[in-house]
Amino acid sequence: TRGGARPAPVVLRDTTGTWHPADTRLESDQLITSSTECPDPLEIAYAWANNPIEANLTNSDDHPASPFSLHIEGVSSP
Repeated sequence: TRGGARPAPVVLRDTTGTWHPADTRLESDQLITSSTECPDPLEIAYAWANNPIEANLTNSDDHPASPFSLHIEGVSSP
């Protein structure tokens, strides 16, 4: 990440469709997320906004990561 900070902004979607801020860290090449407000998330999104100025996730060449939204494997929608 830029400046060595935790990856941001990362949010998790719960079964009601509500998005919650996630506590996020990097371990090796993996993005690890959790949220006490969303213990069983259905989806994760990063920089999923019109102008995510706080987006700080980069690759090894310091190029910014693209915004993404992904269904979480092994979790089914209600």
